[in-house]
Amino acid sequence: MTVLYHGTPFALLTTELVTEIVQDPYRIIENGPVIAVEFRDERWLCPEVYKVLERYRAALCIHDMIKNHPRLLTAEWTYLRYHGDHYSGSYSEEQLSREVEWIDRQLSSGLDVFGYFNNDAQGYAVKNARELRSYIKPRFLPCPA
Repeated sequence: MTVLYHGTPFALLTTELVTEIVQDPYRIIENGPVIAVEFRDERWLCPEVYKVLERYRAALCIHDMIKNHPRLLTAEWTYLRYHGDHYSGSYSEEQLSREVEWIDRQLSSGLDVFGYFNNDAQGYAVKNARELRSYIKPRFLPCPA
């Protein structure tokens, strides 16, 4: 599981700490930073966990390591993570176009959308991030590419 603290580096959490967060999330999150939680085990993708994320305005990280990962919004923003095929390979224009349709809908509704490409084994992450950004409607981009 990965937790993103907006504006600071990533922190990796152990399964034991994840269990503690679910049992007593207020201890970890009280007046804390903006958080996105990435679950790599689909058993965590359940209504009880979604309620905890919603309660503390933590975004469920939507990623491609779990087939048909739910595109559930649990915060006023969302975080997308693109791992590729075992951290390698390039996303096709078709794949990125499908993502842009969903991203544009979220941005149109006022949500902030953050994304991270981690398919860097052959160096495609930057290429794919630039391509995705070029497809997003210009009015949504905060600064020039």
